[in-house]
Formats: sequence, structure tokens, C-alpha cells
Amino acid sequence: KSDTEIRKRITQGSYKFPRHQFEHVSAAAIDLISNLLQVDVTRRFSAAQALAHPWIRQAQQQLPLRECSVSALVSSLRAFKSFSAMRKLMLEVIAFSLRPSQIA
Repeated sequence: KSDTEIRKRITQGSYKFPRHQFEHVSAAAIDLISNLLQVDVTRRFSAAQALAHPWIRQAQQQLPLRECSVSALVSSLRAFKSFSAMRKLMLEVIAFSLRPSQIA
């Protein structure tokens, strides 16, 4: 599927989580992603709601915070901004599917 087709399906709310691709993704992570992808803006999670989601809360409790320099953070954000929409989406899905112990 092309980036355009994927984007169109997401903006229409017509997306799926195929079992073979999401078998290692928790139900809580899929719930969070689904709420972030809501087409109806009144039903879509705000940043505060996302941060209060059980999947995020669990990850916060299991993972100690790392210190990161501001310049390294800015550099990473600039690199992310330059990625294609498809690459960004896939990185987000991967990030949400990792267990806290797998994040370095």
C-alpha cells in the first residue's frame, strides 16, 4: 500500500491492526493508538488524555527517565521531521509496540 492510500484510510478512520503485524502489540497500546487516530476531533485523545492512558502510565512506572541533552533532543526531532509520513507512522507504531525494557 502506498503512503497516500495509508494516509487516506487513516483520515477516513478506515484502518485495521492486522494480527500478523500486531501480534506483539498489547491491547492497551492498540487502544491508545486507536484513540489518537480518531477522525472525530471531539473523540480524539488530547495530549493530556494520552499521557494519562494506562499504557503510558505503565511505561512511565517501569522505565526510569534518562537524561538527554537539549541539543541531542533537537537534533533527533529535526531528523524525525525530515522523514516521510510512512516512515514516521511506522516508527510511531514500533515505539508504541515496544515494552519499556526494550527502549534504550
